[in-house]
Amino acid sequence: MSTQNEAPRNNQNALQTVWSLVKGILVFFWEIIRALARMVRATLLLFINTPPELLPSVVQTSSADEAYNQRLFKKFEEIGNLLPLDQLQSKVLAENWFSQMQWVESRATRERNANELIRWWQIILGVLIPVFIQFDTQELRIAASLSGIFVAVITAVHQFRRPDERWRHYRVLSERYQMEFWDFVTLSGENYAGKTHKEVFDIFNGRMNDLKREDIGKFFGEIVPAATASTEKLLADMRTSLQKQGLLPNPDEE
Repeated sequence: MSTQNEAPRNNQNALQTVWSLVKGILVFFWEIIRALARMVRATLLLFINTPPELLPSVVQTSSADEAYNQRLFKKFEEIGNLLPLDQLQSKVLAENWFSQMQWVESRATRERNANELIRWWQIILGVLIPVFIQFDTQELRIAASLSGIFVAVITAVHQFRRPDERWRHYRVLSERYQMEFWDFVTLSGENYAGKTHKEVFDIFNGRMNDLKREDIGKFFGEIVPAATASTEKLLADMRTSLQKQGLLPNPDEE
């Protein structure tokens, strides 16, 4: 009798063992499928989100930057109108320094956009030109030649204009102007603390002029000479290359 009762119990235990084993296998493969799905999703999101994030700022955030700058300088003007200044001081603040700050900000944005666009063309065409050359078709060889000429031209323009240096220059200057303005508005720092806006306006005006003079000296003392030197070197290299190809006469051989 006991033997007959143990047989169904053993069968039941065996079925439970098999089911536990099958369940474990199913759970294992389900976790693998979930992990693969997460990996595929992350990869797709990476490919979808990367191009918009890497696009040049002029394409991606140009309108947003312009709207932000308009709001920023409108706020500056509103705050300037609230300051207890006399009529001449308010006029100098609005027509001299606000316009100067806005011009510097716009130049910083322009130089950033120029630098990013040139770099993008250099990267894209630098990758595509070797691909064009690999295909033995006249159309793609012409495309490779035209792309090479375009890259050479924009590289020369980049060395001449040096938008990367100009962008950093104007970005730093814009931030220094704004920091000085906020110190003046809040009467903070060793130059403005404990005094009224009328009393320290001449100090503010003088410090802003110092920043402007420093900007002029740095621009014409460092950026312009560097651009001129790099352009002259580029032209000399191009002249030498054309002379080696026989496209220009070589004075040393005459």
